[in-house]
Amino acid sequence: MRYGIIVFMVVMSLATAQAAMQDYLVKMPAPATIYVTPNIDDFPALYDGDRGGSFGAWSFTMMSLAGLAALDARENGGDAMVWVHSPGIASYTLILDDIVSRTGATTVSLSSLEETIKLGIEQGWVNGYILYRADGSDRGMYDKINLNDPAYNNSANVATNMAAELGAVIVEERAESVFRAMGLKPLLDVSDKDERWCFENHRGVFTRKSLHLLDPKAPHMRDYAIATRSLCVFGVTPLVDEVLQWLEPNAPTLGWNAGDEHTFVEQLSRFAHFTTASNWIMNLPVMSAVSAGRDVDWDALQVNRRSQTDPLLLDWPEDTHFTSFVLSDGDNVQWFLGNFINRPNAYWQADNRGAFPFGWTMPVSHLSQVGVSLLAHLARTASPNDQALTFPSGYYYPDAYGHGRDPQTDWYSERVNMFGQRMAKLGMRVVINIAEDWTSEGAMHGYRCFAQQIPELVGVLAMQYHPYNAGRGAIRWVENAQGRPIPVVSPRFAIWSGLAHIENNGPPALVANMINEQPHAGLPETEEHFDWTIVHAWSYFKRADAANDPLAEELKQRHPWPRDEFVRNAYEPTWWCVQRLAQHVRVVTPEELLWRIRIQLKPRATLDALAEDVAARLDTPIYQQNLLAAYQEKISAAVLDTPEAVRNAFHWLQDIYLAKIILPEELPEIITGASMRY
Repeated sequence: MRYGIIVFMVVMSLATAQAAMQDYLVKMPAPATIYVTPNIDDFPALYDGDRGGSFGAWSFTMMSLAGLAALDARENGGDAMVWVHSPGIASYTLILDDIVSRTGATTVSLSSLEETIKLGIEQGWVNGYILYRADGSDRGMYDKINLNDPAYNNSANVATNMAAELGAVIVEERAESVFRAMGLKPLLDVSDKDERWCFENHRGVFTRKSLHLLDPKAPHMRDYAIATRSLCVFGVTPLVDEVLQWLEPNAPTLGWNAGDEHTFVEQLSRFAHFTTASNWIMNLPVMSAVSAGRDVDWDALQVNRRSQTDPLLLDWPEDTHFTSFVLSDGDNVQWFLGNFINRPNAYWQADNRGAFPFGWTMPVSHLSQVGVSLLAHLARTASPNDQALTFPSGYYYPDAYGHGRDPQTDWYSERVNMFGQRMAKLGMRVVINIAEDWTSEGAMHGYRCFAQQIPELVGVLAMQYHPYNAGRGAIRWVENAQGRPIPVVSPRFAIWSGLAHIENNGPPALVANMINEQPHAGLPETEEHFDWTIVHAWSYFKRADAANDPLAEELKQRHPWPRDEFVRNAYEPTWWCVQRLAQHVRVVTPEELLWRIRIQLKPRATLDALAEDVAARLDTPIYQQNLLAAYQEKISAAVLDTPEAVRNAFHWLQDIYLAKIILPEELPEIITGASMRY
C-alpha cells in the first residue's frame, strides 16, 4: 500500500518558534584544497614494537596534523584541510567524492608522510612537536582501565590536549629522532604527565561545550578534538566526574569510554551529557565541512520522504495483528559513517532491503551536522519500506539525566529543545529512547518532554537497557502541548542471539511463532493487537530449517563474527522471521503502527486532532473546513465505545478528507449503528 504524506501544521509554542536551531556539534568551513595522505594501512612502523598501520605511531601524528589544519581553517580562515586516506572503509570514498562535488574543493594526493609534515610546516599549522608515551598496558582497546597499573599511560591524551594551544603534532617518544630529522623542534614533553595534571593546570584553554573520551591506545578522532579545542580524557574515574561537572550541561561527548557501557553512559547521563558513539571515526573535520541548508537542502536529507504515513489513508481490516520491526544501535555515528551503507549482505546492503517495512534507528541529528554527505546518500537510496527513527540526539538515560547537577534546573527539557526543531527539519516523527527503567518517573518525564516540545511527534518507542523488551509490549501515554495523548510503546519481542532464555527473546523462527500467537480476531481494540520487535544489530544467525526446532538458527559461536555465506545479521534474519508470519499478521512501518494505536485506542482525541490538522492547512477549501468543524462537534458527543464505532468515525473523517462528502447534510451522526462503507 502506498501512502501520501500529510504535513501537519500544528502551531508550535512561542518559545520553540522563536528559538534558533542549535548546532551542538562543531561544523567546519568548506576547504578549497583537501590534501590526501598515503594509505593509512601502509603507514610504516617508527620504532621496534610499533605496530604501524592505522594504529601505529604515524597515525597518531597524522591525526594531530589533520586537526591542526582544520583548526587553522576554523579559526584563521585557512582554506585547506588534510584527509587521512583509508581505502579500507569504502564509505569514506563515497563521502570524500560527495564533499568535493558539493564544495568544489580540489584534492591533492601527497606522496609521502614526510611531505605531509613539510606541508604542515609550510602552511604554518605546525610549530613543532609534543612528546607522549604510548600506553603500555596489556588491556584491549576501550577495555576497562586500571589506574594502579604502572604500565598504563594516558599521555597521548595529554599531548592531544596541548596540540591546539602550541600548534604541535604529537610524537611518541621513541620516534622523536625521526621528526627532529625533518626539522621539527620539541615544544613540550608530557610523557610523564597525566590527564589530571592537564586538567588542573590547563583547563582554561579548552572548550566547555564538548568533550572527547578517547582511549590512549587509539589515534582516531584526535583530529576533531584538536580542531574543536576539546579536552580528551578516558575512563570512569573521579577525574572524569570532575570534568563532566565542569562541562556545560547538555554537552556532547565524542568517542566512547572504557569498559562497561551501562556504567559510563550512566555517568554521562548523571551530569546531563550524552555520548555519540564515535571513537573509530577518521576525517570528521573534513566530513563536517558540508553543511545542511548551505550545501544540501534540508528536504534532500529526509530519509523518510517515501515512507511517511498519511493516517487518513489507512485501511481498517478485520482479523489482523499489526507488527513492526526496528533495528537497534542507531545512535552509533561511527557505524553509519563507516560500514553501515556498504558492508556486503548486511544493513543497507542487505540482499532483500525494501522487501518489507522496516525501522532503521539512525543518528540523523548528528549526521545533519557532521555527516551530511552520508545522510544525503541514505535519503537518496531509501526505499518506501525503509523508515528512519531517531534517538533524541545521542545515547543517555533520561531517568538519570542531570541528577548530579542542580536539581532545580530541568536539564532534560533543555536537551530536548536542542534537537526538536532539527527533528522537524529532517521529517522525523518517531523518537526511540532507551532508559534504565522505561517506566520510571525520570523516563516518563523524558517522554513528556518529547510530546510537549515536538509538535510533529507521532509516538515514542521505549526500550529498557536490559532487557530491551522489558515492557513486553505495554503502552504508556503522555500528553502533548495540546493536551492530546501520545503513545509510548515498549517492544514486545527481541530478535537477539543467545537470549532465548529471556522471555520473548530469541532467533527469528521463535519470534515469528510468538507473533503468530498474538490476538488478531475481529477489529483491533486492545494494545495486544499491536506490537513491535527490536532487532539486535550485532546478533548473527544461520539460515536453517526451523520447522521442528525454533532455535535451529542460533549460533553456538558468537565471536569472532562468522563469515559463512549462510550466516547473516540484522535485516536478513528479520526477513526470515517475516517470511514465517501467518497471514493474519501485517508488518507495517513504526510510524503507521503508532498511528493505528492512537486512532484505535485513543480515538476521540486523535480523530479530533486529525480533523484540526487538515482544517489548518492553507489550501483547505472553505466547504471542507466547515465540514471538519461540524465533524469535530459530532466527535465530541459521539459514543466511541466499540471498535465498530471507531471505524465508522474514522471513515467519515476519511470521506471528508478525500472530498467524498461535500455537504454538511451528508455527514451522518457518528454512532455505533452508522452505516458501513467497507
